Amino acid sequence: MKFERKLLIIVIIFSVLATSSFAIKLYLTPDEYVEVDVIKIIENNIVFGNNCTVITATTSPDRARSIQLGLEGTIDNRPTSHDVFSNILKNFNITLDNITIHSRDDDFYYSDMYLRTENKVLKLDSMPSDAMALALRTGSTIYLNKTLLEQDGTNICE
Repeated sequence: MKFERKLLIIVIIFSVLATSSFAIKLYLTPDEYVEVDVIKIIENNIVFGNNCTVITATTSPDRARSIQLGLEGTIDNRPTSHDVFSNILKNFNITLDNITIHSRDDDFYYSDMYLRTENKVLKLDSMPSDAMALALRTGSTIYLNKTLLEQDGTNICE
């Protein structure tokens, strides 16, 4: 009887955690990720990182402009696709909890977006530039893999 009761309590706790935003944080461990606190656009380059260490990645002029608009919190002459998607999320009560930039191969960086509505969490593969542009519009946290930052990062404070 005691075992069944303990098992039930564990199941209830897991269910509560799985339906909260805390569940999304479980995907991230402090040992693996840091919060991005530097984002700049220089021509078609995204400069992003934590403290004095940043990664520079090239993107298209349109994506660079969309990220810049997100940084400024402005909409140009017409809404971008990132503005439209942000409005769709808001109107359908979907939260972009966070994004993670987690890996790189020879040609590309990879990221995931974690979307949440009520008790459902959806992890979507996305281009980091698109995920950043959306995260900036929704006020969502951007996380960067520490190992990736150490391998590809440059110190900008020296």
